[in-house]
Amino acid sequence: MAKRHTRAAVALVAVAVACVLVSGPAAAGPLGQPTTDAPDRIEHFEGAAEATPDQHSQSATDRAADAAGPASTNVSASTSLRSTVDLDVEQALSGDSDSDRVTFSFRVSGSSNMSTRVSVTPSQTTRSYGDVEFEFVEWSDQSGGGSGTSSSWTATGGHTYQVTYEVSANNGATEGSYSITATASSGLGDQHTERIVADVEVREPEFEQPSGTTEDIRFDESTGDRANTETQVEIGNGGDGVMVIDSVSVGATPRGIDASVANEPDRIGANGRDGIDLDISVDDTVEEGDHSFTVTASDNLGNRETYEVTVRVEKVPVLSADSTVISLGEVLVGESTVKSFTLREAAGYESVSDVVTEFAERDSRGNLAFGGLGETTISAGESTSQSVTVQVDEDVEQGSQLRWEVSFAPQDNRDGNARVVFTAQVIYPPYYDGVSVGGADFVFDRPRSEVTSYTETTTMQVRNGGDLPMNIESVSPSVDAPGIDATVVDRPDTIPARSSRTFGVRIEAQPEASEGEHTLSMDVQAAEPGSTTVSSTVTVDRQADLAVDPGNLSVGEVIVTERASTATVLSEQLGYESVRDFGFEQVSGPDRGWITVVERPSTIAAGESGEVVLAVSFDPSATLYRTYNWTFAASGTNVETERFTVSAVPRPIDFSQVRDDLTALEGEVEAGDGMVTEMDGVLGTLEEKLRAGNAPRSDIVAVSTAGRSTTLFLQSAEQARTALDAGNHSAAQLHLTRTAAAYRTLGTYTDRISNDELAQRAAGVTERADEILAALTDRQLSYYRGRLEAENTTMLERARIERDLSRLAALRGDSDRAGELRTEADRAFSNYSTLVAEGNERLEAGRSQRDDLDESLFVSALGQRVFWIGSLDRFESATRATLSEYDTAEQRFRAAGAVERADSAAAERASLAAAYDGARTVSLGIGAGLGLVFLVVVVLESRALYRYIQESRAAVSGDFLV
Repeated sequence: MAKRHTRAAVALVAVAVACVLVSGPAAAGPLGQPTTDAPDRIEHFEGAAEATPDQHSQSATDRAADAAGPASTNVSASTSLRSTVDLDVEQALSGDSDSDRVTFSFRVSGSSNMSTRVSVTPSQTTRSYGDVEFEFVEWSDQSGGGSGTSSSWTATGGHTYQVTYEVSANNGATEGSYSITATASSGLGDQHTERIVADVEVREPEFEQPSGTTEDIRFDESTGDRANTETQVEIGNGGDGVMVIDSVSVGATPRGIDASVANEPDRIGANGRDGIDLDISVDDTVEEGDHSFTVTASDNLGNRETYEVTVRVEKVPVLSADSTVISLGEVLVGESTVKSFTLREAAGYESVSDVVTEFAERDSRGNLAFGGLGETTISAGESTSQSVTVQVDEDVEQGSQLRWEVSFAPQDNRDGNARVVFTAQVIYPPYYDGVSVGGADFVFDRPRSEVTSYTETTTMQVRNGGDLPMNIESVSPSVDAPGIDATVVDRPDTIPARSSRTFGVRIEAQPEASEGEHTLSMDVQAAEPGSTTVSSTVTVDRQADLAVDPGNLSVGEVIVTERASTATVLSEQLGYESVRDFGFEQVSGPDRGWITVVERPSTIAAGESGEVVLAVSFDPSATLYRTYNWTFAASGTNVETERFTVSAVPRPIDFSQVRDDLTALEGEVEAGDGMVTEMDGVLGTLEEKLRAGNAPRSDIVAVSTAGRSTTLFLQSAEQARTALDAGNHSAAQLHLTRTAAAYRTLGTYTDRISNDELAQRAAGVTERADEILAALTDRQLSYYRGRLEAENTTMLERARIERDLSRLAALRGDSDRAGELRTEADRAFSNYSTLVAEGNERLEAGRSQRDDLDESLFVSALGQRVFWIGSLDRFESATRATLSEYDTAEQRFRAAGAVERADSAAAERASLAAAYDGARTVSLGIGAGLGLVFLVVVVLESRALYRYIQESRAAVSGDFLV
């Protein structure tokens, strides 16, 4: 530090001198010429000398001194300046050196068109026996840019030049200041001098005051017979130079302790520290306590220092476990279990009587306890079995790994611990981790008569989420619908831990099972965790199937205006469900009223059927021999729509039946064969013309009706003849009426035939019919005339005969005679009606009187009329009047010829007369009986009165006291 202060002072002096020179009144001009231009002096002289740092840094004070040292000048030859450089060398480092550069500037006098030779001396020189050297390096033209390494060169007037010297020193130099004077001379006689100073500092190392080193040796279970360790002895270099360690040696060590140098430093920097690494080995026979030895270090300069090393031996008990990680196995959640592990005193030097337990890590989901561990003594080198209780909380997740890190240590050696990690696996008892059962879908789509039941098989999945097997005790299936049964057909007895098992379930549905969704419930009972119920859906779809048979109906050829029927059957085929919202409609075909649904079912029950009857009747507008089709659809909301087709072909009237009926009458009616033959020919001819298309359609109805009228005429005429022959003129009258009606129809439709040929032939038939009708009518008229002339003919019979005669006259076309007879008949019927009306009035009067007597005179006793004997006179007169009304009514009826009504009135009168006779007899008998009872009562009362009188007299006389 004193050296550096000296250099700083010298630098300050140099700065002061430089300031005096720069600011002096008589500053010199270039190379000996004085100048008075202050700005030029400033330009040329400031900072002319610079120090170039090398491998050693300078202090701030040194840099200031150097900056003040060199200066650019053009003073006279006797003027000089000083430049200083600091050099540091290491004494301990062989061949160590330091160098630096200094520069100074000067100005050559004259102008730029002048030149002169300049030389700088010395070019090289040494000091301190050659250990300090000053050497010219180069020059440079600060004004023109030229440079060179020669110490002599040609300079230009007015230019400023900078000269550089390199100063170096090696570690052979003696510490101190060394200098030279550098001179720059020109051929013009100018001279500039510069003093260059080198301050050389030699840096030396120095051992610091040593401190002791202590190393602890602890014998435990891991050391064995010898304990080996490493330690470091620290060496401090208190000097400002580098210390080079030359050698390190270990002194004598105590018995049982060996020490050797493992590593030593080569160098220690100025004011630095480093260490000597020692390997120490201690035998287990060395007693506890401190044991010392020394270590000596020497540097290459001959300096040395001794350091004391202390080995402190300690023997302690140490605990160890049989494993650093102990698994306590599986523990049920919410429960505890006890396990054991082994603790051992591992060092073999001391016993352990007080074990300290510390938890480095706890698991909050459970608890770990060590019973009696604090009172356990473990002899040196021995072991003991220790129990540990692990308890798991109730809310710990399944499969959780519980972990505790525990340290077991002797009370007097907390470092001699056994660190053990205890683990436990949390397991769960059996529990239902998922129970599901499949459903079943029943579709009743086969005829009920063909099946007894429908069967489906489904499965139930049961998962045991626990870590222990689940023992199944029972499985009970049920369905909440009659007619559906469920049965377990396959089930395991045990479900392993964390596994699933399948149960087979057979579901059987009877045909009567109701449609819809039903619930299948499965009740599973296990020893643990108990029972659970799972459900699914059983769906029953009761289908219906609508069928039509036959599906295509052909009516065939249908005579126009006639009616033909056909039928098909609609049926529900399966037998489970009725056809819902049954509908029936025509979906295609001519809608002209030609086809009619005569009969159809309104509903179709399950398994039942209904007949659809259809009638086809074409009107004359239908195209003959064309096939017409109609399609009908039967539908329901639960069946597919069924369709069927009805086909029919219109054709003209079929004359074959008419012709057959005519042929059958041949020979049965007088002169009928001619009518039959002729009308049959008319029909045959018309049919031929129709097929050929040569007859108008209007003749179809006319000829057909005429043919049917001919048949009816002949049949009625035959019946009339038969009745006449048998004398049954009432029946003959009816048949004659029918015969006449057929005749009129025949004539009417014959007149409507437009085809001339057909009309002419039909007219012949009509003429023959007229002859037959006339003959029959004459026979009936003859009979009626005879009856009118007879005396025993009643009024009603006369009226009827006259009416029938009027009809016969009308049938014959005699309208005048028919009118007369009708008038006579009406008069006869009027008389008849008058008599009958009078008879009805008298009959109703008799009945009215009868009812009045029943209410006012008679009393009914057990269904028998009776009356009070005192009303006998009234009875006699009233009953005679009533019966007289009946007699009059009978007479009127018989006079009118109403025999049945007369007989009825007579029978009613006879019944009433008998009833009145019975009433008379019963009433008289009752009267006689009542008289006898009255007589008996009078006699009894008379005797009682007599006795009373006798007793009263005795009481008055006192005779009863005797």
